[in-house]
Amino acid sequence: MTGKEKRHLRALSNSLPLSATLGKGEMDKGILKAVDEALTAHELIKIRLLNNHDISIEEEAKALSLSLGAEVVQILGHVITLYRYSEKKKVHLLS
Repeated sequence: MTGKEKRHLRALSNSLPLSATLGKGEMDKGILKAVDEALTAHELIKIRLLNNHDISIEEEAKALSLSLGAEVVQILGHVITLYRYSEKKKVHLLS
């Protein structure tokens, strides 16, 4: 993904509501399934990590992106923005 595409996705994510909130504890199959369904439905989602989360935000973002086949668009504070291409093309990337 190019820098121009990431900038475009960051701009689009400003108005998005949070899709999920992750609290203390490890990611389980239920959380991954919920985030996977949100990515399938919307392509671009935001996830908040609570302050009491055991793992650093960067590590959690990397784990989520690897397990879901998504790209980390942005980490801002405790919010991770993820993008995964879908055939439905709800989000149009710049060419």
